[in-house]
Amino acid sequence: MRNSKNFGLSVGYSSILIVFVILVFVSFSTLSYKQAETSLNRVNKSIAILTENYDADTKAMEVRYEIDQILARSNSMDEAKIILTNTLDNINLLDNTVDYTIMINDNARLEVKLNLNVEEMNSEILSWIVVTNNEGDYSQKGFNF
Repeated sequence: MRNSKNFGLSVGYSSILIVFVILVFVSFSTLSYKQAETSLNRVNKSIAILTENYDADTKAMEVRYEIDQILARSNSMDEAKIILTNTLDNINLLDNTVDYTIMINDNARLEVKLNLNVEEMNSEILSWIVVTNNEGDYSQKGFNF
């Protein structure tokens, strides 16, 4: 018999299969990472929108509280209306209704409409609505009371 040594490169099927499996795992891990990153960005955007909404809602409630305090301290509705127009800047006073707007961001604003109750000298909510521009992807429904 002849003793021959073959020093050539020999790659078996198992080696090719292992390389293929590693490439598949790397591909799937990259896709999973990208999906997780996209989900994280979406969650962060939702958190930012909710935070802006809550901040605007808090400001609108503070304005309503201030209006109620002025009404409670006033002796008559006419006196309350004078104090309201002199004290609060961004309100529209028409008959017994008060309108004001709180900016949420560049794409949305919170519009509030209150009815001034003459008998009880307080305010009642007529509408509390988030109004959006048609630009951007920011959409919500408001509450009409």
